[in-house]
Amino acid sequence: MLIIVLFVLFASTFACEDFPNGTATAVHTFQCNGPNPTFELVSAKIMDSEGHQNYPIDLSKPIVFHYDIINHANHSFDNLRSDSEFDEWFSGWLGCYWLPLPTFGVLDNTNPCELGNSCPVKSGPTVIETHVDLSQIAAVLNAITSHHPTQFTVHLKDNTNPNQQVELACVSWQMQFTKDGKYLTAAKLLKH
Repeated sequence: MLIIVLFVLFASTFACEDFPNGTATAVHTFQCNGPNPTFELVSAKIMDSEGHQNYPIDLSKPIVFHYDIINHANHSFDNLRSDSEFDEWFSGWLGCYWLPLPTFGVLDNTNPCELGNSCPVKSGPTVIETHVDLSQIAAVLNAITSHHPTQFTVHLKDNTNPNQQVELACVSWQMQFTKDGKYLTAAKLLKH
């Protein structure tokens, strides 16, 4: 029986992908909130400040999170807040999973309207762009994530009543970051 348990543990460890959801070559994005969100994600991309999509993501430079959405509400939103979190892809004896990384609240309650020109978010199809400079924490993120795939999740909320914020959308971005501003290929990462 012990041999079977050990075999299952070994099999589950080796069955893990080093780069889940195609993150070896591209950003993977998905809507993470339940059915019928107020803001429906149509497409998303990450760009540098000049509008180029480079991969992996270079945290030493400002980045732009671009969301094509449909606002299903019959009104616009001009008072938004977002909470964000980072997770690192981990594989080991217990399987594969996203391991939460501490952000100590630094990425909580930010105002996306101040980080771009997207507000007010009008009803119907629209675009939200958030300009973010993570260069101040790039070295910390690179050290913490050990250059494994990282998941960045953004919870976008209506802040009309700050005591009762309502989530409008949740979007997760799974990606790789660069090491010290130098691009690494998946092949180089796999050798380590």
